Amino acid sequence: MKTAICILLLAALSCNTIKTEEAQPAVMNEPIIAIPTAYEWQTGNTPEGKWRLIPAMPSDTAAGKIPFLNFILNGKRVTGNDGCNDFSGTFNINKNSLTFNQDFISTKMACPGYDEEAFQRNLLRTNSFEMNGDTLVLMVNKTPLSYWLKSK
Repeated sequence: MKTAICILLLAALSCNTIKTEEAQPAVMNEPIIAIPTAYEWQTGNTPEGKWRLIPAMPSDTAAGKIPFLNFILNGKRVTGNDGCNDFSGTFNINKNSLTFNQDFISTKMACPGYDEEAFQRNLLRTNSFEMNGDTLVLMVNKTPLSYWLKSK
C-alpha cells in the first residue's frame, strides 16, 4: 500500500512539473540595449541631474530666464525650461549617444523676442554628448550644439 501511494505521489509531482514547465513563456531573442547602470550615472558617465545652459548668444536668455535640463534616469525622462516655458519629454541614451524623442509637452506662455522653436530644434538634432567635468556638451555628430553647466 505504501509503495502504491509513493508511486502515485511521484506521478502527481512529475505531472505538476511538466505543467509548470509548459506554462513558462518562451524566451524572446531581443537585442540587448546598453542602458547606463545607476553606478555609471552616479560616477558622471551620464548626464543624470540638473544642467543649466551656458548662454552663447543674447537670444539664449531673451525671455529673462536661463534654460535648464533635468535628466531623470528612471523612465529616461527629461524636464526643463527652454528660457520661457517648462517642458518634459523622454530621451534615449547608449554610451555617448543621446537622442531626445519628439514627445515633448510644454507650457504655452508668450515670450516676445524669444525663439523657442530654435531651442527645441537644437535639442531634437542632438545625437551625442560629451562630459568634461561639470560641463555637458550636446552635439550633432561631433559638432557642439550647446554647453551646459552642472547645477549643484
